[in-house]
Amino acid sequence: MPQIGTETCVPRRYSARTILLQRWLAVAEGVGVGTFGTGPFSSDGALDFLEELAERPPEQHLDALRHMLTFVLTNRSLLWQEFFPDQIVAAVALVAAALPGGEHLQHRLAELSDETDLATLPAPAPDLAAPALEALLFVAGPGPGTRGGRPRRAEPTRDGPPMTSSPS
Repeated sequence: MPQIGTETCVPRRYSARTILLQRWLAVAEGVGVGTFGTGPFSSDGALDFLEELAERPPEQHLDALRHMLTFVLTNRSLLWQEFFPDQIVAAVALVAAALPGGEHLQHRLAELSDETDLATLPAPAPDLAAPALEALLFVAGPGPGTRGGRPRRAEPTRDGPPMTSSPS
């Protein structure tokens, strides 16, 4: 079976942004962000987010996602206080599910929707792909001084007490 992001799996008609978003989601699925699985919807926080979004009228789902992603990107210091990585990964996966190549995510959402009422997007939202990817990179991607958005552990130095790298 072809791997996500390979030439045989991702047709050329998809934009680079869509391909990159799908690749990062594949990485995030394997990171183990969930409490009962490793998928983007496999945690209580992710399911709670999707259930809360489903309580809104469907025509408000896109605006709510746009607001959430904007809030995350403008308030990065509030990670682990006001929002959590599993919620962001679920939001990004919801955006990706509606894009070309997101059929595996649509399938997983359909399976979960049989058990509880979860939000879905009725149509692709390509305008949310860029902020979704940026938010995903913030909470799950590598970056200077961070591991998935968390400050690095203190590292001992030769001349004194441990120094903690601060996120930039």
